[in-house]
Amino acid sequence: MTTLSPHGKMDPESKPESANMDEETYIPEVMQALYLPSGTYDKTAPPPPDKLVYKTDFPVPKPGPGQYLIKVQTAALSPDELSWGSTLDAATRRDMIIARDFCGSIITTPNEDHRRKDGPKFTIGDQVIGVVTDVTERDGAAADFVLATEDELAFKPRNVTAAEAATIPLPALTAWQALFRHGGLDPEETSRGQSGSQLRVLMTAAWDHFVGMQALQLLRSRSLFPNGVWICATCASPHNAETLRPNLGADAAVDKPDIAESFRSHKWAPVDIVLDSVGGWQTLKKLHPAAVIKEKGVVVSFSDPAPEAVMKEVMGKCGLRSKSLSVEPDGKALERINELVEKEELRGYVEKVIDLFDGRAAMTRVGENRSIGRVVLRANAG
Repeated sequence: MTTLSPHGKMDPESKPESANMDEETYIPEVMQALYLPSGTYDKTAPPPPDKLVYKTDFPVPKPGPGQYLIKVQTAALSPDELSWGSTLDAATRRDMIIARDFCGSIITTPNEDHRRKDGPKFTIGDQVIGVVTDVTERDGAAADFVLATEDELAFKPRNVTAAEAATIPLPALTAWQALFRHGGLDPEETSRGQSGSQLRVLMTAAWDHFVGMQALQLLRSRSLFPNGVWICATCASPHNAETLRPNLGADAAVDKPDIAESFRSHKWAPVDIVLDSVGGWQTLKKLHPAAVIKEKGVVVSFSDPAPEAVMKEVMGKCGLRSKSLSVEPDGKALERINELVEKEELRGYVEKVIDLFDGRAAMTRVGENRSIGRVVLRANAG
């Protein structure tokens, strides 16, 4: 029988190789899953939702030495779910389960933790949120079970539903790394108000990108930026501009193609960081004028980044740095994100919850959705 240590951790000597037959920890051989079938896909024309397949006899993944097995309760779909290069690369070799971020409960802990006296960070039954950072090697979470490493997990915030919790990990972690890994900021310094002059940030298409919405909330967090941040956001229409200012915390909004002209006409000072959710070399060229970004500023792109040669050509001449972002495992950042959610300084947005077996319709709805909420798949009721 499995026992607990005096600290509530599972005794390493008594941990099972797999969970017991209890209803909550029973591990079947097969599961329901929503996946993109193996095959070669044209990256210039991503597969439509009707290419997805749902079946109930997909093999349950087997954890490696450093992996947790999680029973998925909810998984959030992304607008560019089927166009990510990493997803399409994986689908050329195998049937690829989609959906990268999730909320669920721990079913088994890593075998390598059996040698640790203090046991694993997460124990069987813990409610967690997480993100699969490497879909080229592992499946996503649109299934009954998913694998994740410790650095891809955090405890589920106690003040949100499982549906809302699933919408947070991937976009929030991407936004966090854009600011604090690639943007050159230190969260410990900014949270103590030691970042010097007030930070100025430009965000492209903030309303239209699920990462942009999380980035706006991080920048408005008083825990992270007690001195405040000046934020300008670009958007597609005057209506969105009016919404961004009062409702989402942008100080200014640009709804015209010529970003530099807007900065000059309003006499706005240039920004320190650009968070680019549009991507492409044409967007990059709009961002480089001195009126828009300071010398030695940084542009971080997390959507369709321009080719590296173009980045060097456009940015190098202006003394700017440019980064293209691919989210990486970061358990400490996910812990901080959890804290911000529980402080109600950051939240997720749910547009609709749809059962996993109706996944193709859910993916179609993602493509049609124009709200800031995300479509969430429900795998297991909880």
